[in-house]
Order: sequence, then C-alpha cells, then structure tokens
Amino acid sequence: RRLAQKTYDQKIKRLVDKRLKQIQNISKDYQDDEIETIYNSMNINRQALVKPVVDSWEQRVQVWKSIPYTGKEFKEGAPEIYTKKGERVRSKSEKLIADTLFEMGIEYSRYARSVQFATAKYEQMLRQYENAKLNEQNDIPTINIIDRATVPDYKDGPKRARICIIGTAAGMALSIFLAFIFAHLQNVKERREEFEDY
Repeated sequence: RRLAQKTYDQKIKRLVDKRLKQIQNISKDYQDDEIETIYNSMNINRQALVKPVVDSWEQRVQVWKSIPYTGKEFKEGAPEIYTKKGERVRSKSEKLIADTLFEMGIEYSRYARSVQFATAKYEQMLRQYENAKLNEQNDIPTINIIDRATVPDYKDGPKRARICIIGTAAGMALSIFLAFIFAHLQNVKERREEFEDY
C-alpha cells in the first residue's frame, strides 16, 4: 500500500513540477496585450481596414459589464448594508472596499466570485502539491531504482559460435579419453586371458 501511494505521489509531483516549469517559462515571455499592441501600433487608416483577432480592452470591458451578475442570496435576518453604488453587501469591510473601488472607477462585483473560485482552486492545488512532497520525503523507500533498464542495440548472448566450438572440442576430447579407456581395458582383458592360459 505504501509503495502504491509513493508511486502515485511521485507521479503527481512530477506532473506539478512539469506544469510549474511550463507556467514559469510562459510567464517570462508573456504579455497580456501582445495581440492588442499589434493592432494599436497600426495607422488609424489601416485599423479601419482590419478586423482584429481580439477585441480591444475597452470593447471587452463593455461586453463584460453587459453580462448580468447574480450574487449569492442573503440569509434571513442578516443586516442590510449598502454601498454607494446601491449594492447590498455582507459586511462593513466589504462595503468599505466596494466604496473605495467605486470611487476609483474600478468594477468589482462581477469578477469577485470568479477570483474567489480561482484562488480556492489554486490553494487546493498548492496543498495537494505540498502533501505529495511531504509524502515522498517521509516515505521510506522499499525499492530504489539505481539505473533504469534500456533495450540493447544488439544481442549480447548467447554466443552460438563459441558454444559450438567449445562443444565440438569437448566432445572430441571426451571421445579420445573414452577410446584410451576402452583400449586400456581391452589390453588388461587380453593380458589376463594370456596369464590364465599359462
């Protein structure tokens, strides 16, 4: 069971490490407005002839503002606190933040929920990554892979030619030895018969 858990944790760690490297590499050379910059750097007359691949930031903000936002319902009996914009919020600190953003002209209500969701997801992934690292460090390895096996380029053995030569030589030596033994036994038998005749 521990070996299975360790293998799983190692795979998770390798995947997370790989994704973190990819994110770091992308973030080094990434700018949010690269495509928009190409369009904005064009002459105004040329811009009129071109349909941009990505809408401008202002166009996207307008589309975003036009999407209706539905917040969570308030619990019965909760205090009624309203912002300068006329929106009901759950706490005085939320009202303070909302009023400050409203005065600065920054939209906030529509993306608050998506930011919270993304933050929660990131924190969950971070916890899983930390747990995988701890499990890998704490687990005593039962099997250590020193070198991974690789498929050889050519066959190393058995060497058939060498086997045939050694087998033939051994067979001949054994045959000669047996021939000497049989010849010696035959001589002994003949001498015994001669001795008995006398």
